[in-house]
Amino acid sequence: MPFEYVRKRDGTLEPFRKEKIVSALSRALSACGKEDPELAHTLAEKVVHLLSERVSDIPEVERIQDIVEEVLMREGLSEVARAYILYREKRRSLRKAKWELFGVRDDLKLSLNAVRVLKERYLLKDSEGNVIETPKGMMERVARSIAEVDRVFGEDASRTFEEFF
Repeated sequence: MPFEYVRKRDGTLEPFRKEKIVSALSRALSACGKEDPELAHTLAEKVVHLLSERVSDIPEVERIQDIVEEVLMREGLSEVARAYILYREKRRSLRKAKWELFGVRDDLKLSLNAVRVLKERYLLKDSEGNVIETPKGMMERVARSIAEVDRVFGEDASRTFEEFF
């Protein structure tokens, strides 16, 4: 694998997984009635190859997505590229709405309604009522609390945390 990590939009790093590119390509192909797992893998290989030619350190999610679009266009799959671009725009709009409407950075890709409920009832807030936790952070906090009970009774709290999280 040419890259160990990818930089997410929020600046955090996560392991680079070509399968995420394959999955995105599969969804775009499927949206156009072109279900072809082999083609998705072939296109992903081309994306990774171009990425490794152009990026020497840690690639950013947006850069990877730009190259996916480029590969789709080069391969004459303009309809699939259009579906991919529209999906990207929809996700961008949702991220923006979640932030502008609720002040929540949604790191789990939840629905607008789910983010609204979490903000109103479950996410930690500062003394001024501003959200200071992401949905994933809340899930980690809850799983840690549940696991703490096992620690008190001498059980493997780390295993319980992983199961609940």
